[in-house]
Amino acid sequence: MSKRATDGKIQKTKKHSQDAVEVEWALDNFKIIKSKRLRYLFNSALVSTMTIVVFFIFNSWYTKAPVEAFYVSNGIVLILYLLLANELFEKFPQTIKTLWRRNLLRQFDENSLEIDTLPQEEPILKFLQDTRTYIDSRKSIFCGFAGLFISSWLVWLLDQNWISNIPSYLVSMPAPLILTLFIRAAFVFAWFICGIVAWQIFSVGKTISALGRNFRLDIKINHPDGCGGLSPIGDLCLKLVYCVAPFLILIGAWLIFVNTLDISYLHMQSANLNSLISTLQILLLPFIVLSFLIFFFPIISIRNSMLHAKSLLDIQLDTISQKIHSIEMELLTQADSLPTDRRIILEENINFLKRSYGRFQLIPTWPFRFSHLFRLTSSQIIPFIGVATSFIGFIKDLTK
Repeated sequence: MSKRATDGKIQKTKKHSQDAVEVEWALDNFKIIKSKRLRYLFNSALVSTMTIVVFFIFNSWYTKAPVEAFYVSNGIVLILYLLLANELFEKFPQTIKTLWRRNLLRQFDENSLEIDTLPQEEPILKFLQDTRTYIDSRKSIFCGFAGLFISSWLVWLLDQNWISNIPSYLVSMPAPLILTLFIRAAFVFAWFICGIVAWQIFSVGKTISALGRNFRLDIKINHPDGCGGLSPIGDLCLKLVYCVAPFLILIGAWLIFVNTLDISYLHMQSANLNSLISTLQILLLPFIVLSFLIFFFPIISIRNSMLHAKSLLDIQLDTISQKIHSIEMELLTQADSLPTDRRIILEENINFLKRSYGRFQLIPTWPFRFSHLFRLTSSQIIPFIGVATSFIGFIKDLTK
């Protein structure tokens, strides 16, 4: 090897090492919620929701009055949602880092059928920049207003009678009124922030989906995770479902409660109660569909990329099968004339090729395990029971 070629290889190795360090740094410092203002609002929503839950519980204990169960349960769900979302945001860059370290992400080239084996630092850095641009989109505000609308509607349903008497309360009990209004405002504010966070969660799902379109996956055959090394994607998609699960469980549990138990505890008029039940039923089905969509939709492009990688590996398996066929035909046509040593060698080659074919033919094409599906369906048990109780109640109303 010439000195020029050796120097070129050394320079290339140095550049690869520098780029690798840059990728490590970029992934270690990648934050879904990068804005300090949004992080402050996120923490404020978490603290205010915790304060609301503690206030309602303490107030019920101190005054011996019935606890406002819907606000308390909703507040607990919002707390879980924000905590799970924060866990998802921390898990996302770690997942990308794991995939990169396992050397699974390769440059996508539409004009080539081969998987590029060159270092992939620059495409990943560009991918992270595009992801940051999408996450920071102003569209998150629209999601925030959607949360604002839902929370305002729920407050109206729960406190319609109380809201209509605000003028009289303002004269007779101004201090309790101001406190109550503050608590409702904090509840609506928390929902607004949760709507913005929902955009960040959606961005994570879209980014996972973009992996399959921007990279070709170098599947690791017989990887211990059973998914070709891609099980971290299944784990991340399951965390997306967990962010939605608290709302599903809340709505399902409330439908079970209002359809099967004593609802006089809610102290609501029948018209308002019926509106609340209808709202819960309207929200439940979209949330169930959403929980399955946010698990499977990001995985579709990953599966397509895995199928493409499998097709490339199938070419190698076809080559093995052709060699097996060629040796088998040689044994068949020359069985009487083959020397013993040659026949033994051919039989050993056939056995080796068959073992190799059987070992590598089970190429994974899904980035999740059965345990992921089990946990996905387990999170839907209470919502489906809620749907069932609503359907039974509907049948009973028809038969009256």
